[in-house]
Amino acid sequence: MSAQITDGTLELVQRVIELNCDGELIVAMSATDVARTLEGSGLSESDVERALTELVRQGELETVEGGYCLTET
Repeated sequence: MSAQITDGTLELVQRVIELNCDGELIVAMSATDVARTLEGSGLSESDVERALTELVRQGELETVEGGYCLTET
């Protein structure tokens, strides 16, 4: 995969976290968890990690103990 992360990749990674983190039982997902969820999509774990880093930079996600979660609005 290329080093460039597309908007579609960012949206996909963000959606995986949105659908899997309920804020109570599952409060965060690790990069490995997201990559496993997207297994077969063609994204490598390093692609997922770059997307997560970009989403944190954009303020869409935040890092917490255990991984990443949606930024509370």
